[in-house]
Amino acid sequence: MERFLKIGLGALCILVFLGACLLLLPHVLFKDLCGEEITSEIISPDGRYVAAVFVRNCGATTSYATHVNLRRFTGTFRTNWSGTITDGEVFVTHSGPGFPILWENSSRLIISCRGCQREDGVFKQEKSWGNVGIAYRFD
Repeated sequence: MERFLKIGLGALCILVFLGACLLLLPHVLFKDLCGEEITSEIISPDGRYVAAVFVRNCGATTSYATHVNLRRFTGTFRTNWSGTITDGEVFVTHSGPGFPILWENSSRLIISCRGCQREDGVFKQEKSWGNVGIAYRFD
């Protein structure tokens, strides 16, 4: 009986180990498939929020993506399993390496995207994030 208990516990330990390996394998294999480079970051006039422009590079088979993300001043931008930052993402385009953003006031962000083509190159365009309104200027 004791022998069967040891075999059963050994098999259970092996199964738990293999399960953990399977759960962690995608994270290890695909970690940081993409790179995120911050090009600008500005704090809202009341100091509560941060808006940042990032350029995402996921390798030779994809084009660069420029995106704007918002977060609370006390928070951080975190990458997901593929190395991309999607928390607070409000605007994504394949046009241009970067563009100006500015706070009109503490609750309104203006994103000026030179060379952006709304029909072709803009993939995400949120009108608000929490209580922050977002306006766009396409040149």
